[in-house]
Amino acid sequence: MIAPLLSRRGWTAAVVLSVLAGWGVGVRAGHGRRPEAGATVRFVACPIYRDTDQGRKSGCWLADDPATGARYDLTWSPIKPQAGKPVLVEGVVTEASDTCGGVVLQPVRVSVLPEPGCTREILAAEGYPGRPSPPPVAMLAPSSQPRTLPPPPYVRRAFHIYFEFGRRFLQYQHAEVILEQVQLYVRASDAKRVRIVGFAATEPVRYGQRRLAEPDRLALDRAEIVALALHRLGVPDAIVAIQVSKAPAPTELEGGRLPESSKRRVTVMVTPLTTLSQRFEGVWVKLARVTLIGCVWTRSLGRAGALRGWAASDSGFLWRRGHMLAGAHYGWAAASKILARPSMSCSSE
Repeated sequence: MIAPLLSRRGWTAAVVLSVLAGWGVGVRAGHGRRPEAGATVRFVACPIYRDTDQGRKSGCWLADDPATGARYDLTWSPIKPQAGKPVLVEGVVTEASDTCGGVVLQPVRVSVLPEPGCTREILAAEGYPGRPSPPPVAMLAPSSQPRTLPPPPYVRRAFHIYFEFGRRFLQYQHAEVILEQVQLYVRASDAKRVRIVGFAATEPVRYGQRRLAEPDRLALDRAEIVALALHRLGVPDAIVAIQVSKAPAPTELEGGRLPESSKRRVTVMVTPLTTLSQRFEGVWVKLARVTLIGCVWTRSLGRAGALRGWAASDSGFLWRRGHMLAGAHYGWAAASKILARPSMSCSSE
């Protein structure tokens, strides 16, 4: 009786362990329950480095969510963590295979926070194969290679440059690529206006157990650093204007799946000469029409008043002259109201 009971208990324990392993719960230290694929997670944690060997820069970066205990793989972030410094994490859960010892986040953005409180933690491979370091999305070509200007049509176009939380530094292998695209588009389109709008995520957002917000001043700092970079690339200062916004709307960063990360940005809006001409062409046509109508109306009223003065009576010169002057005064008084409008003028005969 004892042996069958033990076998049933052992079978039950095996089933429970297998289920827990499928959930990623408790079978390995630092693993909490696996969230659903497609969910967005945000938290602040100390990074963990796993020393796997899949070639150059193939080690894995991990972090444990303090609220749930789940361990996440941050390797796909363009900005890598720094050992011993906390990181702010925003990413989307995937169903990718676990090659580093954590739930894979992709896309994911990491911001290194300038504050103490973390110890350097490095793990051995522990049987995890790791993966080769993902290449950057875009890289700046060597300066020795000739640049090709973008082809037409040239329309008003927005370029987004993203930043880490609380920082104004331009991100390597991201900002320099976008800045060169702006400079080439300005040259090719003969741009007459470059508007630089700096944004800061000033509304507090919860990241796990913490609520964080950026200072107001950061929006201007980011815009000024981008303006300086464009100045050094040869964009004329005369066509550049700087603005700030403290309530940014999310962009389509990674398909709109990282809304909070997309708020920490600078948007460069380039308006070509052709776009400006098209915008104001309709305004000038309407203004010309109104001015012409005003001129015709003015002259018509003046002439009608004068004729009315001459035809009023034949009984005397003074009376006729008085009516003529009164009629002319009435006509020109009406005309002066039209001519007093801004940007309205016409010449009299």
